[in-house]
Amino acid sequence: MAEMWLWRLASALLLLPSLLLGQQWERIVGRLEAAEPIAVVQSPRTGQLWLVANRALYRAAALGSPWERLPSLPFASGTPVLAGEGTTEVLLVPTPYGLWRTTDGGTTWTQVHPVLSDRATRLWVHPLAPNVVVGMRGQAAWRSTDAGATWDPIPAPEGIPFAMCPFGTLQELLAFTSRGVFRSTDGGISWEDLQADLPNERVLSLAVVAGVPPQLIALLPSGAYMSADGASWRAIPTATAPPQMLFTFGGLVAAVAPDAILLLRADASWQAVYSGATHHISAVLPVAGDRMLVLSELRGVELYRWQPQPQWQRLMAGLDDPRILHLLPAPDGLIVGSPGAIFWGSSDATVVDNLTHEGFPRPAAITTIAAYTGGLYAATRFGLYRYDRAQGRWQTVTEALPALDQVVALSCSLGGDTILALSGVGELLLSTDAGRNWQNVEHAYRLTGVLVAPTGELFAFGTDGILRSRDGGNSWQPVPGYPSAKGCYALGIHPQQPRSMLASAVLPGSRTGVLLRSTDGGESWQQIAPVEVLNAGVLSVVPGTQAGTWIVGTLEGEVFLSTDDGESWRSLGGPDRLSVPTLAQVGEWVFAGTERGLWRARLTVDVPTSQPQEPLVELRGNELRVRLAAAESSGLLLVWDVLGRVVARYTVMPGVEYRIVPSSLPAGIYALVLHAGQRQHLLWIALP
Repeated sequence: MAEMWLWRLASALLLLPSLLLGQQWERIVGRLEAAEPIAVVQSPRTGQLWLVANRALYRAAALGSPWERLPSLPFASGTPVLAGEGTTEVLLVPTPYGLWRTTDGGTTWTQVHPVLSDRATRLWVHPLAPNVVVGMRGQAAWRSTDAGATWDPIPAPEGIPFAMCPFGTLQELLAFTSRGVFRSTDGGISWEDLQADLPNERVLSLAVVAGVPPQLIALLPSGAYMSADGASWRAIPTATAPPQMLFTFGGLVAAVAPDAILLLRADASWQAVYSGATHHISAVLPVAGDRMLVLSELRGVELYRWQPQPQWQRLMAGLDDPRILHLLPAPDGLIVGSPGAIFWGSSDATVVDNLTHEGFPRPAAITTIAAYTGGLYAATRFGLYRYDRAQGRWQTVTEALPALDQVVALSCSLGGDTILALSGVGELLLSTDAGRNWQNVEHAYRLTGVLVAPTGELFAFGTDGILRSRDGGNSWQPVPGYPSAKGCYALGIHPQQPRSMLASAVLPGSRTGVLLRSTDGGESWQQIAPVEVLNAGVLSVVPGTQAGTWIVGTLEGEVFLSTDDGESWRSLGGPDRLSVPTLAQVGEWVFAGTERGLWRARLTVDVPTSQPQEPLVELRGNELRVRLAAAESSGLLLVWDVLGRVVARYTVMPGVEYRIVPSSLPAGIYALVLHAGQRQHLLWIALP
């Protein structure tokens, strides 16, 4: 049986030298700490915190404790609030699928309202009776008296509703509309105009502050105003520009102005506790009189203390599963791009550097990246920036791109001089001098991606197919032979075979379409139809490390590999059934970027990434490795048992590494003899 097993394995290895004997996907943990935080709340009773970041909900036992993702609520979350019923604390979280409620800290959830959904929902809790909650989405409002378990619609008073909150007795409500401030004493059935002395402006934010007595703070375009009854208001003076965001916790109130973070003092005036750029701040939470949590694009979650001197402390432990949107092989490893950070890692991602936490010229969410030899470009809503790997620093390329919208796709030449960029409204931008000068390439096509080929050709692709320029961007034509009616939503050019291209005409999010291959630089295309790949919904197409190899990521979370230019495909499994919008192969590792961080799988037998100079016969762990140099002629491997019998023999081809897991051999001692030309290599192994 052992001899038959080895013969069958030998035959399989000879026929399929790049056969994969199984892949185990693992998530990279503890190294890719990044976040897209939008909201945080804290329990005044227990100190427990809930954070909305990376389109998910996290929980921490206390300030400074590691964050833990709550998989029990698998939806992108909006701004949560804490309500209460008796001694039970209730967390309400809006999602794209309505409002959800938990009474056990996030272990179990119940959908309680289908319309109060996503980030457009605003929730206010009564300052003295936490079981009374008001929710608004658009101009519609609802009221709950059982901490969000059930809801009743609230008829709106005159005018366009801006905000509505519970305030006063249990039945009292205040409504802010385009016609003024109104009060209801019967739960919203009837309303009276308070004739308030509040400026008739749109209410940007409304905070209900617990205290004795409770206070209202309304944020208008002209500034912030305070009231104890909703009728009489006074402006809160500030030496800075008017605040733009308002946040409260307990009796503390904080605001974010264009160039400062403000804290409301006891004398009802603003104190600037931080001065500097705040455009990247999404939320703050005052947790004490001298400190607050600050949520920020590119900096994540930090605790800011301003006494006795300003100090920042990162609170990112556990936030190591960000959305990964870009993976780029680099000469010395892997570049990982997420909206909240850019990382440069080793070839196996065991060592990772965060490039954007410190030194980024103008912190903001990353929209796209592109790599060149020795560095990379990164785009944000403000402009384009360049990182030099040797110098280890960032510099601003331009914050004056000739575009109406931010850059959403980017590609560059190996030297970094030619940069091709695409804006969110389809504007195609080109620079041939490393970003110093730009031209807006006129076009009438719907585009979603760009690519600079190793040959210097420029490609842009999208709903209308593929465009190509062979004269440095001066003129663009549809690629001949490509069925433009099918569209192109992912395009790869193989660096080892620059005339080899693979295009996906599968609309993202669907499972219909085709893959098309060109081996002549795009002059002609052949449709390839791997049903198992298409049925999984193609999202990403990238070249492997060797000629003829391609890797595809799918909507269903399955990854596929082809080693024969797309003729046949083999499943590599996938990262926990998570969609794979980006992929890269670095050495023997395949990396997959997902909504839940970076994953990797080792190719147990791969097309060799380098040609060894010496024959190899060795045992590593439970794997037997056999390899001949490319310059050798074919060899013969004999497996002898202790009785002097040859239990298996097979031919070993040069330039290919074979990995055998001899688990089916009986326990004992074996001699492996590799005959290569006039040389012999002996290895003794003992199998338990």
